[in-house]
Amino acid sequence: MVQDCKLNTGQPAPDYFGKIFLHEFFMAALFLQITTRLLVAGHAWIWILAYLCVFVIYAVLIWKGIKTLSPIINRARLLWNIILMNFAFTSIRYIIPLLGKNPLDSHLAKIDYWIVGKDLSIWA
Repeated sequence: MVQDCKLNTGQPAPDYFGKIFLHEFFMAALFLQITTRLLVAGHAWIWILAYLCVFVIYAVLIWKGIKTLSPIINRARLLWNIILMNFAFTSIRYIIPLLGKNPLDSHLAKIDYWIVGKDLSIWA
């Protein structure tokens, strides 16, 4: 007997998916802040478009997830945060110099060493 492998879309997601989550608010604020700073710098159009694209996808997932309460859309909505965080943290090495700033990683490592007594970086 072959079972039907249909996705479970008949039942809606729990009610708490009917509103924006706190982490979504903060992630959206982070991306809009970086995009605004890039716009002010005015010469990083590829990064501006990249940030706007991932933000628009995020906004659509949030909007559709709240509107439909679809489990599939809300799963994608939650997983998109992982993609956003990876995009933000891997792109920051290029974004900081474009904004005319110096990376402060060495200062953060010194703070870690002062608090914990060792370097907490992943590559250490």
